[in-house]
Amino acid sequence: LKPARSCTRERVARLRGGERQMGGAAQSAWVRRRTARWWLAAGLGAAGAVLLSRRLSLRGSGGPSFDGPEAPAAPPRPAAGDARGLAQYPGAPAWLVYPWERSFPQACRGVPEAVIGVIKLGGKDTQGREVIVVHSLKQLSASEVPQVSQHALCVLDRAGKALGWKRPLHEGKMYTLRVVVHCSSLTSTNWLSIVHSAVGVIQAIRPFVNIHYDHFPGSIDILDPPSFVSAVWAFINPLFDQPTRDVVRFLRSTSAVGGASFDF
Repeated sequence: LKPARSCTRERVARLRGGERQMGGAAQSAWVRRRTARWWLAAGLGAAGAVLLSRRLSLRGSGGPSFDGPEAPAAPPRPAAGDARGLAQYPGAPAWLVYPWERSFPQACRGVPEAVIGVIKLGGKDTQGREVIVVHSLKQLSASEVPQVSQHALCVLDRAGKALGWKRPLHEGKMYTLRVVVHCSSLTSTNWLSIVHSAVGVIQAIRPFVNIHYDHFPGSIDILDPPSFVSAVWAFINPLFDQPTRDVVRFLRSTSAVGGASFDF
């Protein structure tokens, strides 16, 4: 602002000098008008500089930058949990898509093929129960945990529809689901990383599954568990509610009833 003020003062001095040389009322009025215009221009320039400096300082407080075209507006925040019907499932993650939502079929179709192979429907067993088979346990990447979690909900939904399951504690439909988990790939060197992945999936789906599918599983068969299964079970056991823990069985495929039927 100093150069602007200095320039204005010099111009005013020249104008007033011209007034003394020219003399007369007309010349004096003309000088006053020109002086007012220069002071107005200087004031507007100073105000503009202050406003610009304040706008640019927004960058230091996390605000937008004004060096180029103005940044686009931020996308709207996702709908609150109540708007999606998640209030009745405390802790249910908002990044999962649930069976009652319109986009659920699309979310199921978008599951990668590599993830689909982890959990599959295996048809019905000799007792008429729908069977869900966890084919291969493996360490999951950070991006695969949400994908497997979504796929688990999709498989559960298909099994529930096949059996007519519509609500928690559905009369005549309880204990009609069978889950078979193959543990032959679990070793003393990889079990910790695999269990960590499994815990991530269980924690994601538990808030919804424990309520909506309450008393749906009739048995959860852990096939060919390793000798250190007690350590593995100690990690996972607290994640299940009591009705689920009551139906868990540890079996050997050679001694299980209908052992051949486990090869879906």
